[in-house]
Order: sequence, then structure tokens, then C-alpha cells
Amino acid sequence: MRSLLASSLLALPLLAQPDLLDRAATLPPELYADVVLRLAEAGKLNVEEPAELLERIFLLANQVKYPVRPSTGPGLPLWTDSITGVTHAAGDHQLDRLSIQVRVAVALKSAKLFREIDPTPPPQTCNDLFVYRPDIYYENLWRFPDTAPDAFRRIRRSSQAAPAISLLGRLPNADELTVFLAGAIPEIHDSWRSFAPFSFTMLTEARSHPSLVPAWRTWFTNHINGHRCSSPGEVHELRMAIELYNTLSDTPMDLKDFKSSGTDETPEQRVFFSVPVSTRILADYRALRFGGAKETLPEAERRKPEWEARLRDFLKDLSEWKHDDQLTSREIFHHRAIMEQGLFDIIPPGPLLRKATTEHVSFLALSPIRTDYATEWLTYAKRLLQNSPYAAEEIRRSGDLALNVLLETEALAPRRR
Repeated sequence: MRSLLASSLLALPLLAQPDLLDRAATLPPELYADVVLRLAEAGKLNVEEPAELLERIFLLANQVKYPVRPSTGPGLPLWTDSITGVTHAAGDHQLDRLSIQVRVAVALKSAKLFREIDPTPPPQTCNDLFVYRPDIYYENLWRFPDTAPDAFRRIRRSSQAAPAISLLGRLPNADELTVFLAGAIPEIHDSWRSFAPFSFTMLTEARSHPSLVPAWRTWFTNHINGHRCSSPGEVHELRMAIELYNTLSDTPMDLKDFKSSGTDETPEQRVFFSVPVSTRILADYRALRFGGAKETLPEAERRKPEWEARLRDFLKDLSEWKHDDQLTSREIFHHRAIMEQGLFDIIPPGPLLRKATTEHVSFLALSPIRTDYATEWLTYAKRLLQNSPYAAEEIRRSGDLALNVLLETEALAPRRR
């Protein structure tokens, strides 16, 4: 629920581009921030007080779903067609709280706002199949060098240390900050999920600063003797870290010398199209696309009445797929969105491609995922605009507020592909 302060700020009148920005303000906070930041970064934010509007977005960032960018980390599996995969891809929009606030501070060149940002990721458990990455904060810290000492004092997580170390060469007081890090790194106490994916990357940065290598060893030892997650890929990261450390030190380590205090199971990542209904849908799509061959069917085959009849049946099956005892509503949304957008690659231009576009526009317009997982929904809205030649016309015909706002924003500030 929006705070009273944020709600009152959102109600302030906009003096230019009023229609687009007023409509954008009614969207979920991630989508509103996306519109304003894209216009600002493209130099198209034509309002009388752009700083006031951007500061509004800075406050609004506290209401978005993710506090820091979620991403798969080294040692964690990445299956594109999975909830983890779509979470990772949605992070590319940089619409988590930290990314939005950094982007606002950079757009305004405001050290004051940058100093107010808290880059600390929340704690994590073995149930998390992603890690939080605050890299955007440290990648932009050099723009505000006076804030660096305070920023380094607020390092509390392993995921903060590696990008902070990589920044040292760009800061004027690097020697002092290195001394501080040498004392701060051993004091970081993370869960396994927040530690293991960064064990190797932190050392690769630390090896350029010899005084940080002993600090890394203390940090590493404290964590590796603690409670672990059952993630085979992360064990590989630990081995690589130890191998690298042993090339830098006269006191080598061996993974078998460390004993954990216990292990928690990491949930299995469920891949899309692995339950009966979804596997049938996928098989039907492949039959449409390949017809039993290895290459996509020639366009001439995809224009025959028999193929078009099978396509109509497939579209009907997709439109009726709203519930499944083995899938969550979020998973069904992604299954359907992937399949419907996959059709853009194989339907020849003409009435059937327009029909598929119309149905996909309706599907996106009516999905509650737009509110619950706005950045995931945005991923498909972006692909719709890129992949169907009928997207713009059908979005206008639909009258859907969110899709039309994004369409107009795209015309003013095209998104990089």
C-alpha cells in the first residue's frame, strides 16, 4: 500500500506531458518509474520541475517488489524457462528499489540523494534460488566520491564487498578505504546463500590489493565452517576460490579440512513445461513450428489451410488454459506468454498473426501479474512491441492503459534491445 507521503507527492500536478505522465502515475510503481526514468535518461522529460518529479520517483522506489536486483549468482543454476530465470531476466529492467534510486541520483547528479540510498541487500536463506546484486550502487559511486567513506562503512553483505573492491582504483582516497575494508570484511557474517556465490569473485578483486587477501581468508573460513546449503554448483565456486587463494599464499587451504555445522536443502528449481498439460502444449507448438523436422517449416507450408487449422486449435487451447492443479497462476502466466510470443516467430504476416497479436494483447491487459510481478509482465510487454508488426495498432485498439502508456513511451524513448 502506498504511504501517505508518496501518495500526496503523486497527486502533485504535472505541468507538461500531463496526459502521459498522469496516466503513468496510476500504474504499478515499477512501471511508473520505468516511464519517468526512460524519459529522463533520454532527455525527453518535458516537465517544468523535472527534479521534483524524479525525487517523487526516488520515494516511490520504496514501494516496489524487490529491494535490490535479484539475479542468479555463480554456482546457482540458471534455467531460462523457470521462475528463477524470469526473475533474473526481469532484473535487467533495473526497477528494484536500489536501482531506481541510483538512477534518479545519477540523473539529477545529486550526491545528497545518493548519500540517502541504503545499498544493503536483505538476508537470504537456502530457499532463495537467486542472490541480490547491489552492483549498480558501486558502479556509480565514483560519480559521488565524497560519499565513498560513508558507503564503505555501510558494507554489511558479501555481495557488497566485491564490487566495492573493484571500485578502489577509481576513488581518490583508495588507500584509506582499503585499510577500512581489511578490517570490515572479516566482520561480515552472512548466510550461506549470501556468501558462497561471491567467494571466488571477491578474491579475484582482492588479489590486486594484497592487504585484503588475509581479510578474505578470515571471512571465507568463518563462513565455510558454518551452516551450508546443498548446492553442488556453489561447492565448485569454493574449490575455485581455494585454488586461487593457494596461488597467492604460503599457507594453503584444502576444502576437505573444513567441516560445516549442518546443511539445509536447496529447493529444486522447477523447469517450465515439465507437467503433463504444459508438455502437451509445448509438443503442439513444436509440431506447428517444425512439423517433425529439425528446421522451421517453410513459409509455404505455414500458409496451407491444414496448418492454419492446427494453429487456430492451438490458440483456442492457450486461451482456455487458465487453471492447473500442478502449476501456480504465476507459472501459467509465463507458460502462456512464452507460447503466445513464440507464435510471432512462425505465423506469416496476415490475419492470423494479427489475431494472435490481438489475443496476446488481451492476455497481457487482463493479467494480474502486471500488479503482482510488474517487471516480469514488462518483459513480455517489451517483447510484444519488438516482435509483432501489429503490436502498436492492436494495443491502441485495446484501449489498455498500461500498454498504451508503454507504447507512447517507446515512441519518445526507445528501449535498447
